[in-house]
Amino acid sequence: MENYQLRRQPSLLTAVALETTSAALGACQSRTSNMSGIKLIYFDGRGRGEVLRLLLTAAGQKFEDKRLQFQDWGTEKAKARFNSLPNLVYGGKTYGQSLALVQFLAREFGMYGKNNTEALRADEAGQFLMEIRTDLINAAFEHDPAKKEELAKKAKESVPNKLAYLEGIAVENGKNSYFTGAKLTYADVMLFDSWNMIIGFVPEADTGKDYPELKKIMQTVQCVPSIKSYDDEPLQYRGLMAGMTQVRFTVEMAFFGPRPAAARS
Repeated sequence: MENYQLRRQPSLLTAVALETTSAALGACQSRTSNMSGIKLIYFDGRGRGEVLRLLLTAAGQKFEDKRLQFQDWGTEKAKARFNSLPNLVYGGKTYGQSLALVQFLAREFGMYGKNNTEALRADEAGQFLMEIRTDLINAAFEHDPAKKEELAKKAKESVPNKLAYLEGIAVENGKNSYFTGAKLTYADVMLFDSWNMIIGFVPEADTGKDYPELKKIMQTVQCVPSIKSYDDEPLQYRGLMAGMTQVRFTVEMAFFGPRPAAARS
């Protein structure tokens, strides 16, 4: 597959993205917390937990990645905050709600823009991505075959227009490979994490023809050194779902997907 073979086929764009990202992350990485005992609790899959793993990884944070098995959820559910996951243990206290956790980590580790307007733009892109993800996950988790096909059809039809909106946000930022400002925000990381799910419905989006600025953002995230190490086969698995039809989009595709070997242990 042509897309995203960046380490195997280095390009000028990749080199520029790596240099730019390394500089932009300086402030973020300098804020690395001395706090020990950060723990992320989620199922043994990507789902709503992977973006949190990626944010902590991008920030250079050491954390315990506690992965629950589905068969254990019946006994573990009562222990979870709001009886749901993901949960984050930080400073000895447990917190929940996935978007709240994403935004907290972004603020804590310098991935929320340099001012309120940049933060607003990050929220705009990030929450719009959450809408896209919710539509796709609802289709994936629907059990009724007819309803599932209907939801999947609607999602497939809506995704291109929604990606065009996100492309416009990136263009408004001056085509500098970020959604906002001149350094990484959580919205960039969320796009990177969401792409596998998106191309399951719209595989043609992965060519980069219609969304070149979104592709640049993902290349920038991929070039963050700690993320390159975490995702040891960079973005290769994000092409896994290309060519899948909306009817074949399943819970397993939405939630799991292959992970780097190092992350499976």
